[in-house]
Amino acid sequence: MSCYSASSYPEIRRRLGSGWGRAVLGGLLLLLVLPSLLPLDPYRVDLDGLLKPPSLTHWLGTDDTGRDLLARLVLGGRATLGIALAATLIALALGTLGGALAAYRGGVADAVLMRLVDFGLAFPSLFAILLVASIVPPGPVPLIAVIGATGWMATARLVRAAVRQLAGAAYTEAARSLGASGGRVIWRHHLPNLAGVLVVVGLVQFSRSILAEATVSFLGFGVQPPAPTWGNLLMGAQTAVFTAPWLAIAPGVAVTLTLVALASLGLGTAPTRLPRLEKEADHHSHSKSHPPTPHPAPHPIDGRSELVVPRPHRPEHVTGQPVLPTRS
Repeated sequence: MSCYSASSYPEIRRRLGSGWGRAVLGGLLLLLVLPSLLPLDPYRVDLDGLLKPPSLTHWLGTDDTGRDLLARLVLGGRATLGIALAATLIALALGTLGGALAAYRGGVADAVLMRLVDFGLAFPSLFAILLVASIVPPGPVPLIAVIGATGWMATARLVRAAVRQLAGAAYTEAARSLGASGGRVIWRHHLPNLAGVLVVVGLVQFSRSILAEATVSFLGFGVQPPAPTWGNLLMGAQTAVFTAPWLAIAPGVAVTLTLVALASLGLGTAPTRLPRLEKEADHHSHSKSHPPTPHPAPHPIDGRSELVVPRPHRPEHVTGQPVLPTRS
């Protein structure tokens, strides 16, 4: 049996539908649609309102050109989350395909793909993203491709290990005996058992993609101003971090709260115990409930050691049953 339970997917769906899960997912969805609902122009320049602190007119203040920071923060959140979400989907698709192919084919394909995964995991992904981003033209599409192409290795290793365990299951052998192809077995039988695990991996990869996009944009290799993202908003706040600290606080808090919410949501949806570990724990607890009979201990009597065998347990007197006499 696989160490990944198919029942974990309904459990994860239940937890994602809890109050905290709905709040996190609703907040992320609100950031995607809020720029179209706010009656604020993130590109409107007001030379009379440069670097204004937060007020009732501008809730988060204005930047060095008088643009409303709240409008730019919300629009930048949609750009950052959109880029991270697209990159996460690419990474999950590549990782699932590569891991399933390596596990099902085996042999040379498995060896080549896993050595590629080992190399990708050994090389820091952020350095790879910065290296490629410094070569390709800046923009959202190249950034999505770079982050997605450098984030599929961990998913591939996880999917490979799970598919190799599921390959020996009874339903897999039954499907093969009925003439099902390898792709059908993986798509119809293996992936549903991995859906819950892929949700957790997707949340982790989504957090990493958000952090990668913010870092790359902060360093000037991502989406270029005047189009806002959380990363380039932090980059633009460097020159006024002491005179106008709200320019750095707002995007910094937005990135931090988003990562903390996704991390807590991922920890809440992760399976606490795996079936194999549950079986082992039950086995150990069963063995502990019946302690072994102690060995007879030698007692010296008159200089000689004599084995004293403990007497068997005798039941106490029960009403209604005769008590047989014992020989003294």
